[in-house]
Amino acid sequence: MFNNVIVEPLVGTERIKLLSDFESVVELLKTNNVKYTLEVWPNKGCDPEVPWTLVKISNTVTLFFAKNKLWKMYFEEGFTGSLKNGIKIGLTIDEARKIDPTLVYDDWEEDFISKQNYWLEESLETKKICSISIYIKEAENDNLFFSYNWAN
Repeated sequence: MFNNVIVEPLVGTERIKLLSDFESVVELLKTNNVKYTLEVWPNKGCDPEVPWTLVKISNTVTLFFAKNKLWKMYFEEGFTGSLKNGIKIGLTIDEARKIDPTLVYDDWEEDFISKQNYWLEESLETKKICSISIYIKEAENDNLFFSYNWAN
Protein backbone atom coordinates (compact mmCIF):
# COMPACT_ATOMS: atom_id res chain seq x y z
CA MET A 1 0.00 0.00 0.00
CA PHE A 2 2.98 2.29 0.54
CA ASN A 3 5.40 0.76 -1.98
CA ASN A 4 6.59 3.31 -4.55
CA VAL A 5 3.81 5.71 -3.55
CA ILE A 6 3.99 9.41 -4.36
CA VAL A 7 3.71 11.70 -1.33
CA GLU A 8 2.23 15.14 -1.84
CA PRO A 9 2.80 17.88 0.77
CA LEU A 10 -0.39 19.30 2.30
CA VAL A 11 -2.37 16.49 0.60
CA GLY A 12 -1.14 13.00 1.56
CA THR A 13 -0.93 9.98 -0.69
CA GLU A 14 -3.25 8.70 -3.39
CA ARG A 15 -5.14 6.56 -0.88
CA ILE A 16 -4.68 8.36 2.45
CA LYS A 17 -5.29 12.09 2.70
CA LEU A 18 -4.30 14.48 5.46
CA LEU A 19 -7.26 15.41 7.72
CA SER A 20 -8.80 11.97 7.15
CA ASP A 21 -10.67 10.50 10.12
CA PHE A 22 -8.85 7.92 12.23
CA GLU A 23 -11.62 5.31 11.75
CA SER A 24 -11.59 5.57 7.95
CA VAL A 25 -7.80 5.19 7.77
CA VAL A 26 -7.78 2.18 10.10
CA GLU A 27 -10.62 0.60 8.09
CA LEU A 28 -8.64 1.12 4.86
CA LEU A 29 -5.58 -0.52 6.43
CA LYS A 30 -7.65 -3.49 7.66
CA THR A 31 -9.34 -3.89 4.26
CA ASN A 32 -5.91 -4.03 2.61
CA ASN A 33 -4.48 -6.42 5.24
CA VAL A 34 -1.89 -3.86 6.32
CA LYS A 35 -0.46 -4.67 9.75
CA TYR A 36 -0.09 -1.76 12.13
CA THR A 37 0.36 -0.93 15.79
CA LEU A 38 -1.12 1.92 17.81
CA GLU A 39 0.67 4.20 20.21
CA VAL A 40 -0.71 7.14 22.19
CA TRP A 41 1.32 10.18 23.16
CA PRO A 42 -0.65 11.78 26.02
CA ASN A 43 1.05 15.22 25.70
CA LYS A 44 0.73 15.70 29.46
CA GLY A 45 1.47 19.22 30.54
CA CYS A 46 0.70 20.73 27.13
CA ASP A 47 -1.95 23.41 26.85
CA PRO A 48 -4.34 22.17 25.65
CA GLU A 49 -3.58 18.59 26.64
CA VAL A 50 -4.62 16.81 23.43
CA PRO A 51 -3.31 13.25 23.05
CA TRP A 52 -1.95 12.14 19.70
CA THR A 53 -2.66 8.66 18.37
CA LEU A 54 0.06 7.19 16.16
CA VAL A 55 -0.57 4.43 13.65
CA LYS A 56 2.76 2.71 12.94
CA ILE A 57 3.03 0.64 9.78
CA SER A 58 5.98 -1.71 9.18
CA ASN A 59 8.40 0.63 10.97
CA THR A 60 8.45 2.75 7.80
CA VAL A 61 5.31 4.90 8.00
CA THR A 62 3.76 6.63 11.00
CA LEU A 63 0.44 8.44 10.81
CA PHE A 64 -0.22 11.11 13.47
CA PHE A 65 -3.78 11.85 14.59
CA ALA A 66 -5.10 14.52 16.96
CA LYS A 67 -8.79 14.72 17.82
CA ASN A 68 -9.41 11.91 15.31
CA LYS A 69 -7.83 13.83 12.37
CA LEU A 70 -4.67 12.88 10.46
CA TRP A 71 -2.32 15.85 10.66
CA LYS A 72 1.12 14.39 9.83
CA MET A 73 2.57 11.51 7.83
CA TYR A 74 6.13 10.43 8.69
CA PHE A 75 8.07 8.19 6.29
CA GLU A 76 11.39 6.66 7.29
CA GLU A 77 14.10 4.28 6.08
CA GLY A 78 12.54 1.36 4.25
CA PHE A 79 9.90 3.57 2.62
CA THR A 80 10.27 3.16 -1.16
CA GLY A 81 8.12 6.07 -2.33
CA SER A 82 9.08 9.68 -2.91
CA LEU A 83 7.82 13.20 -2.71
CA LYS A 84 6.05 14.48 -5.81
CA ASN A 85 9.26 16.38 -6.73
CA GLY A 86 11.34 13.17 -6.67
CA ILE A 87 13.06 13.61 -3.30
CA LYS A 88 13.27 10.29 -1.49
CA ILE A 89 14.94 8.59 1.42
CA GLY A 90 18.56 7.76 0.67
CA LEU A 91 19.37 10.95 -1.25
CA THR A 92 21.92 13.33 0.21
CA ILE A 93 20.76 16.78 1.30
CA ASP A 94 22.90 18.26 -1.49
CA GLU A 95 20.99 16.14 -4.03
CA ALA A 96 17.71 17.22 -2.43
CA ARG A 97 18.74 20.90 -2.56
CA LYS A 98 19.34 20.58 -6.31
CA ILE A 99 15.68 19.54 -6.60
CA ASP A 100 14.38 21.98 -3.96
CA PRO A 101 16.62 24.99 -3.31
CA THR A 102 14.22 26.25 -0.59
CA LEU A 103 15.48 23.61 1.89
CA VAL A 104 17.03 25.21 4.97
CA TYR A 105 18.36 23.67 8.17
CA ASP A 106 16.39 24.42 11.34
CA ASP A 107 18.66 24.34 14.41
CA TRP A 108 15.74 24.07 16.84
CA GLU A 109 14.03 21.12 15.12
CA GLU A 110 17.32 19.68 13.80
CA ASP A 111 15.85 18.99 10.38
CA PHE A 112 15.55 20.59 6.97
CA ILE A 113 12.42 22.59 6.22
CA SER A 114 11.12 23.24 2.73
CA LYS A 115 8.97 26.15 1.62
CA GLN A 116 7.15 23.43 -0.32
CA ASN A 117 5.66 22.18 2.98
CA TYR A 118 7.69 19.18 4.10
CA TRP A 119 10.47 18.34 6.52
CA LEU A 120 13.52 16.13 5.96
CA GLU A 121 15.79 14.51 8.53
CA GLU A 122 19.39 13.63 7.73
CA SER A 123 21.19 10.65 9.27
CA LEU A 124 24.30 11.80 11.10
CA GLU A 125 25.98 8.49 10.23
CA THR A 126 25.23 8.24 6.50
CA LYS A 127 24.64 11.95 5.72
CA LYS A 128 21.57 10.86 3.72
CA ILE A 129 17.88 11.62 4.11
CA CYS A 130 16.42 9.19 6.64
CA SER A 131 12.88 10.59 6.99
CA ILE A 132 10.30 12.71 5.20
CA SER A 133 7.37 14.38 6.96
CA ILE A 134 4.32 15.96 5.37
CA TYR A 135 1.68 17.73 7.40
CA ILE A 136 -1.29 20.05 7.39
CA LYS A 137 -0.59 23.75 6.75
CA GLU A 138 -1.48 24.65 10.35
CA ALA A 139 1.52 22.64 11.62
CA GLU A 140 3.78 25.46 10.42
CA ASN A 141 2.30 27.87 12.99
CA ASP A 142 2.22 26.79 16.65
CA ASN A 143 -0.69 29.11 17.52
CA LEU A 144 -2.85 27.79 14.68
CA PHE A 145 -1.84 24.19 15.21
CA PHE A 146 -2.21 24.00 18.99
CA SER A 147 -5.61 25.71 18.90
CA TYR A 148 -6.77 22.45 17.26
CA ASN A 149 -9.51 24.40 15.44
CA TRP A 150 -8.43 22.56 12.27
CA ALA A 151 -9.57 19.28 13.89
CA ASN A 152 -13.11 20.41 14.74
